[in-house]
Amino acid sequence: MDWKIAFEIAGLLGGVATVLAFFLVPALYLGAKIDAFRRDIQAEMKDFHTRLLKIEERNRGK
Repeated sequence: MDWKIAFEIAGLLGGVATVLAFFLVPALYLGAKIDAFRRDIQAEMKDFHTRLLKIEERNRGK
């Protein structure tokens, strides 16, 4: 294989890797942020449900 062709292929692969990284990294970061937000919402819902059950239990005793 000629060195010129090898360098052209390496440059092409490097360019493809750069473009993929440019588009994939923000998508993966955003996906992680969405997952964290979903976990926070679920924790808030569980906390709210627990507090609601305590209030209902207290009112049932009256």
